[in-house]
Amino acid sequence: MVSDAQEMGRTLRARHDPSRRLQLDVLGNEDHLSVAPRGFTHGLTFLLETEAHLLAAHAQRLRQARHVHRQFRSKAKPQA
Repeated sequence: MVSDAQEMGRTLRARHDPSRRLQLDVLGNEDHLSVAPRGFTHGLTFLLETEAHLLAAHAQRLRQARHVHRQFRSKAKPQA
């Protein structure tokens, strides 16, 4: 099973799809029953860290856009 998963990982990486992130962890010292909780934890951590990174990058872009907008508005105000 591990070799099948590794082959699938190589196949997916070979596609060089920039929209796909792949992480393959071989969880040692686990059996068929004990691997599930650890696998779910690893998977959720990977997904949530990715989502948090994307949200942080989006928030940074919004802050930059607001800053530029404020600068533009302050320059565009008519002088009294």
